Amino acid sequence: MNQERYRIEADGTLIVADGITIIKEYEFRDFDKITKVVLPRTVQQIGRGAFWGCVKMKSINIPIGIRYIESFTFSHCESLTEIVIPEGVVRIDTNAFGNCKKLKKVSLPSTVQKLCEESFDYCTSLKEIVVPAHTEIESKWLLGYNWTPFIHCDSLEKVIIREVEPRASKTQVRSLILLKEGIHHPSGPIYGAVVPGESGEDLSKYARSVVRDLYYESFRNSALFLDWEEDNFKPANLFSDSLNEDNPHYTVLDIPEGISPKTKQLDKYCCLSDIELHRNLAGRENIVWTPYVDSVVTIAEHVETEPITEPECQADLYEGKPIIVASTKKELQDIIAEGKYDVEEPYVVQLPESCTEVSADAFWRDKTIGKVILPDSVTAIGDSAFWNWPNLTSVVLPRTLKRIGANAFTDAKLLTDIVLPDTICEIGENAFERCSALKSITIPKSLQVIASGVFASCSSLKNVEIHDSVVEIGDRAFACCNNLTEISIPDTVVRIGKYCFWACGSLQSLTISKYVKEIGESPLGRCSSLARIVVDDENPRYDSRDNCNAIIETATGRLIAGCKNTVIPNSVTVICVSSFMESTGLASLEIPDSVKEIEENAFLSCHGLRSVDIPSSVEKIGGYAFSYCYSLQSITIPNSITEIQNCTFDSCRALENVKLPDTITRIGLGAFCGCSSLSRISIPDSVHEIGPSTFQNCSSLEAISLPEGVTEIGKNAFYGCSALKEIHIYNPLLLKQAGVGHDVKIILE
Repeated sequence: MNQERYRIEADGTLIVADGITIIKEYEFRDFDKITKVVLPRTVQQIGRGAFWGCVKMKSINIPIGIRYIESFTFSHCESLTEIVIPEGVVRIDTNAFGNCKKLKKVSLPSTVQKLCEESFDYCTSLKEIVVPAHTEIESKWLLGYNWTPFIHCDSLEKVIIREVEPRASKTQVRSLILLKEGIHHPSGPIYGAVVPGESGEDLSKYARSVVRDLYYESFRNSALFLDWEEDNFKPANLFSDSLNEDNPHYTVLDIPEGISPKTKQLDKYCCLSDIELHRNLAGRENIVWTPYVDSVVTIAEHVETEPITEPECQADLYEGKPIIVASTKKELQDIIAEGKYDVEEPYVVQLPESCTEVSADAFWRDKTIGKVILPDSVTAIGDSAFWNWPNLTSVVLPRTLKRIGANAFTDAKLLTDIVLPDTICEIGENAFERCSALKSITIPKSLQVIASGVFASCSSLKNVEIHDSVVEIGDRAFACCNNLTEISIPDTVVRIGKYCFWACGSLQSLTISKYVKEIGESPLGRCSSLARIVVDDENPRYDSRDNCNAIIETATGRLIAGCKNTVIPNSVTVICVSSFMESTGLASLEIPDSVKEIEENAFLSCHGLRSVDIPSSVEKIGGYAFSYCYSLQSITIPNSITEIQNCTFDSCRALENVKLPDTITRIGLGAFCGCSSLSRISIPDSVHEIGPSTFQNCSSLEAISLPEGVTEIGKNAFYGCSALKEIHIYNPLLLKQAGVGHDVKIILE
C-alpha cells in the first residue's frame, strides 16, 4: 500500500492524503474492501476507471474542482446507492456509472454540458434523473439499438429536464418533459425534452441539442414539441418543416376561452388548477401543464387514429373488475375521460367481436389496463401491440389466434401466466421477453419455430413444455431464464440457436436428440449449475463421447459447451468461446494434448477453478480465457504460445506463480491486471511489448526484470503495484507512463 497517497482504515474507509491532485487511471480498480471514499478538496482529476469494481463502496465525495467524470470511473460500484455530482462538472463520459445497480436517483449540476451514451448503462434501480436543459444528451444508433445514457435502465420512470436560467416569465410554461412513454424501441425509450422559447427557430435549435442523431423513423410521429406565436399556442416538430395544425402527428392545445399565454390570466389559471389539453388528435393522452420550472408533461404513445367501432361501455364485471369495451387506445381514453372509472384502478378491457386483428402498437405502454379479453374474431396480434404494460396481469387469447407479433408482450412484468391456443402458427421475436413474473409456458402443437428471444429474461419461468411439432429453437430463446432448472427438447428439433440457454443459472441438465443438425455459438454459457450434458449416441453431427458431459462437434472435434463435471476427451481440438463460462463448480481440469486452441472467454468467471495444465499442443489462448478465475493459483504457459492476449488472466486474485516461455513476444492489455497474489514473474528475453495495465494492481509484486528487447511499455502497466520495490530495466524512459511510484528503485541493466 502507498502510505504517502492513501490509507484504508479497518472499516473500509479509503482516505486519500491531503495535497493529492490526481486519482490515477484504474488506481483503485477492484479494491473490494473499500466501503467509503474520502477525497480531499485538492483533488482536481479522477482518472478513467479509478474506482472500477469497488463492489462494496457505498459512498464517495466528489470534490468541487472536478470537471470530468471519465469513462468507467465508477463502473461496477454495485453498492453505490447515491451520488452527489458537484457544480463544475461539465461532462459525464461513457459508462461512468455503468452497472451501479443500486443507484436510485441522480441530480446533475447546472454546469453539465454533455451526458455521453451509456453513462448510466445497467443502472437497473435508477428511477429518476434530473438533467439541465442545456445539456446535450448523446445517443447513437448501433446494432439495432439506440445507445442512450440510460440504456438498460429498466426501472427508470422519468428524466426531468430542468431549465436552470429560464428565459420565460412566470406567465409562461417553462419546461416540457418527455417521459418513458416516449418511443417504441428494442433497447428502451428514447428521451427528449424542450423548453419553449420565443420562436420556432429557437425551439428547434434547442431540441436538436438535446436529442442527437436519432435515426429511428417512429420518433417523428411520437415526439411533441410546443411553441407559441402571438396569443395562440402552436404545435411544432423538430423533424418537420411544416407546422400544420391539421397534421395528426401533433396534439393541438385547446385552451379555455379568454385565456392567453401572454397574460396574467394564464398564470392565475395555472395556479388554481392544471390546464388539461382536451383535444386528442392521433389518440394522445391528455397533457397537463403547470407554470413551474420542474413541471412534468407526459407525452403519450403512438396509436391508431381511426376506431374500429363506436366506443361502448358496460357495467359487467370480470373477476370483480369493471369491463370496458374498446377497440383502440383512443376509445379507451375517451371512455376513461367520461369519468365513470377510477383512474387509479387497472381496468379489464374487452375488444368487440368486430375486431379481427390487434394492430401493431395498438395498446403499447398502456398504464390503465390490468387484464385484456380478446374475442374469437381476432386472428392476429401485431408487433408491440401490448408492449410494456406495467399493470397487465392476465390475457385471454382467442381460440382462433394464428399470429403473435414481435415484442407483442415484451416487458409485461406482472403477467404470471398465459395459455397459447393450438391455432398459433407464429410467435415473433422477443414476444414475451422480460415477462419476469411468467412462471410456466406450454408451446402449442401448431408452432414449429420458437423465435429468437421469445422468452428471454423471463426470470421466474420454471416450467416449459415444448410440443413435438417444434423444429427450431432460435437465438436467445430462453436466455437469462434464471429459474429454469430443466427443459426437455423434443426429437423433432433440428436447430438450437446461439446463446439459446445463455445465463440460465439454475439449469442442471440438457439432452440433445439424435436429430439436431445445428447448434449455435455458446448455447450454455453462464449456466453455473449445469452438471450433466447428454448427446444421443445416434446423432451424426454432435456427440458427448466417452460420457464426457459436453457437446462436441463430431467432424471437427470442437467442444461447444461444457459444465462443471466435464472431462475433456483426448480427441478435442478446440475449446470454444464461452464453453465453460461461469461454471463456478469446476475445480480442476485436464486439457489433453489434442487441444490446439482455447478461444475467448472459455473459462471466464470459473471462480472455483484452482489449477489447470495447458499442454504444449495449444497454439493460441484467447482474450479473457481465464479472467476472473478467483481461485486459480498457478499456470504454466507452453512454448507453443507466442502472445498473451488481452485480459487473459485478469483478476485472478489467487494466482501466485506464472511461468512464461521464451516464445512470448507480446503481453497484452490487462493480461495480469488485478492478480493481487502474484509475487514474482519472469519476463523472457523474447518479449518486446508489454501492454497497458498489464500488471496493474498486482499489489504483491515485489520486483521485476524487463529484458533488453522490450521496446514498448503501455500506460499504467505497473500502476497500483504497491509492494514493488525495484525494477531492472535497460531503458528507464519506457517507464514514463507505466504508473510506477516514486519510491520504486530503478536499476539499470
